[in-house]
Amino acid sequence: MRTGLEGKRIAESEVRETTGLTIVGAWERGSFQPALADTLIQSNTVLVLAGPREQLERFGELCGVSSTAPGPVLIIGGGNEGNAAAETLANSGIDYRIVERRSRAAVDSAHFVVGDAADLATLKKAGVERAPSA
Repeated sequence: MRTGLEGKRIAESEVRETTGLTIVGAWERGSFQPALADTLIQSNTVLVLAGPREQLERFGELCGVSSTAPGPVLIIGGGNEGNAAAETLANSGIDYRIVERRSRAAVDSAHFVVGDAADLATLKKAGVERAPSA
């Protein structure tokens, strides 16, 4: 929101060229779409980025995003990908919360919030207001 990326298509964003990161997808209003060259980045688009910490920090610097927020990283969905992301964060000593609709998928109650990620109250319970990324 309110970055130089808003209004550009992924192919025009130059994220890979300037940071080395890969845009793997985009979340908009609770819906995930794989990244395509013609995907339009809007004010409500949450980019899903892949790359090492240094590249993510560079992206934050370029977009004016602070990585010093005290809250947990939010992972939307506790499926295979969400659990793999959680394991990577845990191995790096980074706090996280998985927001998952299905209570049976919540294997670690300290890191799971059961509810719909499209529901603001659920996201607030997970710590979205303090989260450095989601």
